[in-house]
Amino acid sequence: MKNSARKMFSGRIIALLPLLLLLICAHQVVPQQPASKTSPTSQSPVAPADVRARVNETAIDSATPNDPAVDKMLAPYSPKVRELEVIIGRLKGELRKSGAGAGSLGNFVTDGMRSQRQTSGVGADE
Repeated sequence: MKNSARKMFSGRIIALLPLLLLLICAHQVVPQQPASKTSPTSQSPVAPADVRARVNETAIDSATPNDPAVDKMLAPYSPKVRELEVIIGRLKGELRKSGAGAGSLGNFVTDGMRSQRQTSGVGADE
C-alpha cells in the first residue's frame, strides 16, 4: 500500500512540474511595471490615420419623391399594412402590466387571441 501511494504522489508531482516551470518562467520573462502616473482623461486621443469620408445631409420629408423600385418592392405588403389601420375597438382606461400575463395589458392580449381564434376557427374549444 505504501509503494502505490508513493507512485501516485510522484505521478502527480511529475504532472504538475510543467505547470510549475511555466509559472516560474513567465514571472521572469514578463516583469511587472508600475502604472503610469498620467490619468487616462489627461491623455490626448489618438487621431485615426488618414480617414477620408464624404458626408452630406439630405432631408427626407413629403417633398422627397418616392423611389419606384422601393414602391414596387413594398406593393405586396401594402394591403396587409392597411388592415392594421382598421379600428377594431376602444379601450376604457390604460393598459397596465402587473405581473407575468396579468393586468389590463395581459387581458387585452388574451382577448385579442380569443377573438382571433373564434373568427378563424383554429384551435376552437372542444
